[in-house]
This record gives sequence, structure tokens and C-alpha cells, in this order.
Amino acid sequence: MHHKINSPVKILALSIVIIACFIMGQANIPKAEESLKSIAVLPFAMHAPSSMTYLQEGLRDMLASRLAANGGAVIIDNSRVDALLAEPNKDMQPQEAAGLAQQLGADYLISGSLTALGGSMSLDAKVFAADVAASPLNFYAAAAEEKEVIGAINALSWDIAAKVLGVTPPQAAAAPARAAEPVPAQQDEAMAAFKTEHPDKVYKKQVPGQAPGMAPIIVTQAAAAMQGFTKTQNFDYFIEAMDVGDVDGDGGFDVVMADRRKVYVYSLVNNRLAEFALIEMPARSKIHAISVADLDGNGRAEIYISAADDYKPHSWAYQWNGSSMEIILNNIPWYIRVLDIPGEGQVLVGQRGGQSSLLLAGIFRLMKTDTTVQPEQRLAMPDYVNLFEFALADVNQDGAHEIIGINRADRLYVVRPDATVLWVSDDYYGGTSRYIGEDYDLVGRTGIDINSSHSSDAIGREGTGKRLYIPTRLVVMDVNGDGRDDVIVTKNLSYASRHVENYKRFTSSEIHAMSWNGIALGQIWQTKKIDGYIPDFQFLPQPGTENRAKLFVSLVLSTGWTSSLTGGESTILLYDVELAQEKGVETPAQN
Repeated sequence: MHHKINSPVKILALSIVIIACFIMGQANIPKAEESLKSIAVLPFAMHAPSSMTYLQEGLRDMLASRLAANGGAVIIDNSRVDALLAEPNKDMQPQEAAGLAQQLGADYLISGSLTALGGSMSLDAKVFAADVAASPLNFYAAAAEEKEVIGAINALSWDIAAKVLGVTPPQAAAAPARAAEPVPAQQDEAMAAFKTEHPDKVYKKQVPGQAPGMAPIIVTQAAAAMQGFTKTQNFDYFIEAMDVGDVDGDGGFDVVMADRRKVYVYSLVNNRLAEFALIEMPARSKIHAISVADLDGNGRAEIYISAADDYKPHSWAYQWNGSSMEIILNNIPWYIRVLDIPGEGQVLVGQRGGQSSLLLAGIFRLMKTDTTVQPEQRLAMPDYVNLFEFALADVNQDGAHEIIGINRADRLYVVRPDATVLWVSDDYYGGTSRYIGEDYDLVGRTGIDINSSHSSDAIGREGTGKRLYIPTRLVVMDVNGDGRDDVIVTKNLSYASRHVENYKRFTSSEIHAMSWNGIALGQIWQTKKIDGYIPDFQFLPQPGTENRAKLFVSLVLSTGWTSSLTGGESTILLYDVELAQEKGVETPAQN
């Protein structure tokens, strides 16, 4: 009886085994002794469905065998490597990796990961030298579908062989992969291969007549068109906050990301991020929010960092001076952010905190004086609204702005500045794991009913925990061409995280664009589900265009209550969006 191997999974697995065996045979060809470098390859981390677990060891073996064949490397046996790994899936820090390499007698240590999003895959690798003083190098390759993984690992191995082992690769083999250091070249073919539809395991509905390639969103009104998304390389830290602006004044987008202790500043070059600045916070100050805006009008956006210890704020601001980041606000006792006020533009605002309460009532415009600030004017809004949970928008086009916010129960709400409640959502929005405070009780509220849609107490609900969690940002933009302000908001999906105190674990996410329909915020479009947790996002018009915008989505691939403490793996998704034009002008989504 004959059996056919017809499963794509089996075919790919068999191909990897055959190719790896062939190359391992080739690797036995003697090479000049002085050119040999020893390399240890760690098990690949998998951010992918369980059905792809079979790839984990295959990728490790294939990368090792290709480096032996193409780069003349001596590969440390996997069993020796595994015997010294106390935590096989732990993210390696440079000093730790160098120590392990020295224990193994290896010149280099390589850690790798595979990330699957919507059928497409990316391979990320980090090469550590045994020399502690040497900086690790990052490499990246992509596969548009599963059957292209072999080509991607080949490209990755040639790129590592070229930049680490000094081998000149064949041009065709090296093209798809790029090192993150130094700054990438102007042409980045790897990202073109990664353009794909937005991932979703369950499609809620298809839009009748929707043009091919617009699957990343579910459209319920005349709205925007998305032509898929691209993905940057992965980063080995847990993103707490993110914003986008022109930090270096070159006219392009720069992406600013922060973990709890550091702020990383990147140039966006052909859908890759090249780091050009790093800001480290004092040990006591934990970052919970960042804003990027050119408030002084000099063509370079400042970075405003809101940070705090367990009880009170310690915030900073920096600006690029052409060669480094310099302090423009120094350790000010305010929580801070940039607020867009309709009809006026962006201003710096802040809120006090202290040992009597994490947040004291009152949000103020802040006026800069040297490297500190002074409160200028208190904003008109209810006391229960805190600095981080709201945006201002004229959603009903009456000439006055409304307050759009996400309360501490993760309900989206609309109120007037005089505290008149217009609407509170039944559904949950926002939701993050970042917070201020740690072991200090919040000032409680009374008479709270989170299910009431007409109670200011429902909006101002403090909760009973010892931390104040900060929701994702709200972005205001006209996305459906009706001349009114629309609201873009995230929805991090979790049941337990909203019912168990201080348990914040979000495994999938969406982004929603919403418009005021006269009685509530109704959906314009939403992305399909993304596997991972969105700590922050930004949605900005494309410079020099009339109706195009770019959606930046920070995505944490490793989630759980320990991720922010032990490190995680994160990435950025980039969407090119065509906004709906003025009324009466047809858009692709309307056909």
C-alpha cells in the first residue's frame, strides 16, 4: 500500500530535514583553519500557532547548517547548548549571552524567533559576540507564506555570514534579509515580501463589493481603504508606550518607543526602524506615557516622557540637537502629555500627584520656563477625568468640543465639559498593563454603577486596586469624509483582565474607528483581530498628501503578568490608509 505525503506541513517539514541533512554533509568539507569561527544557536522562540511548532527545531538546525556550509562556521552541538540553558525561552541579555558563549567556547551566540501573522512569517535573529564589549547585531528576513520559510532562512544565514563571518554571499541569496545595524539601505526588499492581509482567525463579515487587498478592515460605513500592512523587525523588550513624529527634522516619520526604563528613538526607513538615540530614566522613575510633538515650532518634535515612582511623578522632555538628545524639561513634578485642542492645536498639559492621591483633581495647561513648567490655566472638565484617559473632539459639529474618554472600567464615554453625560458604551475599549502607583490606595468614589449609561459616577469609577491603569491613546481624525471629528480607539480583548484586580493579560486586539451618529459613537471600520497586545498606537496624515494616512500599531508578542518584568518581544505594524474623501466623492470602499 502506497501513502502520499500531501499535507503542506509534512512537505515543508520533510523539505527542511532533507535540506538540512544535505547541507550538514556539505559542511564537512574542510576549510582554512584560521577562518573558522564557532557558533552556538539557541532554540527558536515561536510566536505562531501550535500547528507550526514542528518548525522550531528545524529552523534552528537549518540556520546552523547553512552557517556551517556558507560561512565556514563550526557549530556547537545543540545538546551542549541546551544543557546550559536554565530557561530555554528566556530573552538573552548581552552580558548573559556573552557569558554563555564563553562557557561553550563559542565566538558567537545566536538567538532567533519566528513570528506568524495572518499566514505570513518573519524571522528575527540576534547575534551576540563572546566579547562583552561588542554590541549585538540584529537580522531579519520575511516569508509571505509558509512554503517560503526555507528561502527566508537561507537569506538570513547568508546575511549573518556576510556581516559576522566576512563571507561574500551570492547577490540573489542575500537580497531578502537586512541587518538592523548599521542603518539599513534605502531599498528594503524584505518588507515588500511581507505585505499581506491583516490577520484574523475568525472573519466577522465580508464587505460586499470590496476590492481585493482591502481585507485588513471590516467596513460598516463609507470609510477608508487599507492595502494590507507591513511589519518591522522584532524588538526584545516589552513596549509600554509609543508615539510618532519628526524628531530629527528630516521631514520623515520617526518612531519613539519606551519600556519601563528606556526610551528608544528610531528613524523609519523603508518599513524598518534604525535606532539613532536612547534615553535612560533614573532607577526610581517608571515610564507610563510618551508624547511626541513640535510645540516650539522649530521643525524638530520634542519627546515628552511622563514617568513616576510609586507615589509621585518625575517627568522629562528631550529634543534632538543634531547629534544627541538634550534635556528641555528636567525632572518636573507633573504627569504630562500633549493634548490636541480643537481650533487651537497641540499644547502641553499636566496633572499633579502625590502621597495624598495618585492624581490630584485638575488638569492644567503648562507653560515652559527654562527647564521647568508653571501651571497656566485649568482645563474645564469634570474632576473625575484624568490626564491620560481622554481626547477633545467636536463629534456633533456644534462648534463646541466634547470629552471622549475611556474610564477605569474600560468603558468609552462622551461628556460635555459641564459634566453632562451624552453616552457610555456597553462594550469594553482600551485596556493596558501600564499603570501609575504600585502599593498606594486610590481615592475611592461612591455610588458607582459601571453599567449605568447616564451616571457620571460610572465614568469616574476608580476601582478598588492599588494601581491606576492607563488606557491606550484616543486619536481624533475625520476618516469618513463628512467633515466631523471621528475617534480611533483600541480594544485589547480579555475577560479576566477586567474582572480580576491587577491581572492584565490581553491575547488579541483590534482597532476601531467610530463616528457620532446623534446618540452614540457608531462604528465606521475596525481591523480584524490581531494576535497580541497593543500597548499604544498612532494614526497620522501622510505628509504631502490630501487623503492618505499611516497607522502605527505597537504589538507585544509575549504577554502575561510577568512579561513586563522579564522582558518580552514586540514589533510595529504599519498600515497605509486611504481616507474617505469629501462627501460626494466616491472612494474604493464605497464601490
